[in-house]
Amino acid sequence: MAVEHPTNAPIGAGRPGGVGIRVVAHVIDNVVALGAPVIAGLVAYAIAGEDAGYAVGGMSYIAGVFFYAPVLLAFNDGRTLGKQALGIRVRNRSGSKIGLGRAFLRESVVKLLLGMTLVGLVASALVALLSADRRSLHDRTMGTEVVTTG
Repeated sequence: MAVEHPTNAPIGAGRPGGVGIRVVAHVIDNVVALGAPVIAGLVAYAIAGEDAGYAVGGMSYIAGVFFYAPVLLAFNDGRTLGKQALGIRVRNRSGSKIGLGRAFLRESVVKLLLGMTLVGLVASALVALLSADRRSLHDRTMGTEVVTTG
């Protein structure tokens, strides 16, 4: 049974995910997505030398930035490892699962563009903090929402 949110948008059983918990999930995801390339680069360096270390580390970094979150959001019920650990997930406003295309655009295009400037980051955070549904600019742009899983 759908629960009505103050914005009258159906959000199912989940409540809007708070801004603080989303920030902590983002930090966890950054540690995972950016820590793995460092480890991969160090292993490649130890096995095959400096050039291999830089190549593997750099390519792993690019893959982490562009594919870690979209792939997990699409194939892990809207949850990255950080979101999963903190009991939140991303879904479409209709309540359906977020697909790979929308996840990729949300994470790799819209979020990166917003995150390239301090103004974009602050504006997105303020929109989430000041709105009843806690949706930030990338959620509004892509028609998604972050909700609690419990």
